[in-house]
Amino acid sequence: MAALVRTESGFNPYAIGVVGGHLTRQPASLAEARATVGELAARGFSYSVGLAQVNVRNFAKYGLDDTTMFEPCRNLRAGGAILTECFARSSNTGRPAQAALRAALSCYYSGNFTTGFSSGYVSRVVASAQRNAREGGVEPIPVVRDVPPPARQRRMD
Repeated sequence: MAALVRTESGFNPYAIGVVGGHLTRQPASLAEARATVGELAARGFSYSVGLAQVNVRNFAKYGLDDTTMFEPCRNLRAGGAILTECFARSSNTGRPAQAALRAALSCYYSGNFTTGFSSGYVSRVVASAQRNAREGGVEPIPVVRDVPPPARQRRMD
């Protein structure tokens, strides 16, 4: 799920994806995220929100609403349920487990078992999972080298 979340939202709990468009920047706070979603809804946009980028069309089915959509645990629970449902459907086609998982990722992204492959989504999630496996899922904190202050010159008077 971490690889999916990294791909979907970059671990930003206030992330908003607009279907057929994009925001000029991502919200920096819960209040800003809620205001943005209110405007998108009023204008009839389809959008996805939160860590798992759950689409507004899935809110009712997975127990989200305007007050809970950005809550990390609820958003992840909904995203996990969507992925689980996609995996169950994909597994029922007789695919081997890894192929079923990749098809489930496509389904998570698009609602079908093919679009996520052609868009590159599945390969991005798989690459993220491979990176997590190599690095243990933990990213190092960048180091900034301290620069010593310039040497003070002594006056020779």
